[in-house]
Formats: sequence, structure tokens, C-alpha cells
Amino acid sequence: MKTTEEILDRLLGVFVAELYSPKHDAGWHGSNSIARLITFAGDLPPPSGNDRPDDFMINEIRFVRDASPFLNAARLLVSQVSRREQIIVVVDRRYRGLINPDTDAPYRDREIARKLNLDVELFRQSRTKALKTLRKFIESSFFE
Repeated sequence: MKTTEEILDRLLGVFVAELYSPKHDAGWHGSNSIARLITFAGDLPPPSGNDRPDDFMINEIRFVRDASPFLNAARLLVSQVSRREQIIVVVDRRYRGLINPDTDAPYRDREIARKLNLDVELFRQSRTKALKTLRKFIESSFFE
């Protein structure tokens, strides 16, 4: 049986992965006819060789993938805290452990709080409160 922390980590990971999934960018890669019309200021642009809509759509499908089977559980879990706390937990989970290119060291609370325009103490308090609520929900629900 998984621990509360393992379940929390897994579901937050699923939620964050869904938010940052490249499938949300499908359809926005490369040039399409409308983008070329804008670029050419309303004039009919010359053919690019890649302006066949079916080919464009087929190419974009590679960015769409099936959602995790745990996505609904992850959404249910995250919905247990306020919108503000959701943002704090998600941004913390997204950057925690990554290397900050400005410092070549892992992101710290201060740097993550700065991304959210929050005082570091308020960030820590809000994160702690949200994670406590999420842990309680896991412990009192069907997740275990």
C-alpha cells in the first residue's frame, strides 16, 4: 500500500504534467494559412508546400496524448484547496528540484515565491496549509 506522501506526490505530478502538457499547444506549431495572411499583411501568400490542412492536422496530432488514468483523481484532490493555494502548490511542484538557470542551483522557496509575487513566508505558510489539507483528504478518502 502506498503512503500518503507517495499518493500526494503521484497525483500532484499527474496534475502538473497535464497543465504543462504539450497537447495544449497542438495546432499552434509552425505556420498556417492564417498566420501567413497576417505576415503578408492580407495579401495572398505564396504556397509554402506545407499548406495542406490535412497534413498540418496530422502533424499536430503527435502533440496530443491520452490523459493519465489518474487525472480525475488528481483534479479531485487539487480541488480541495482554494484557487490561490492550487496555484502555489502547482508552481511549487513544477519548480521544486529543477535547476534555476540564473544560479545553477535547485530552485529555493524564495525564488519560487518570487515567481508568484509573494513574500517567502506567506508562500511557505500557504503551501504548508494546502499540503496539510491535501494530505488529510487523501487519508480520509478512497485514495488509500
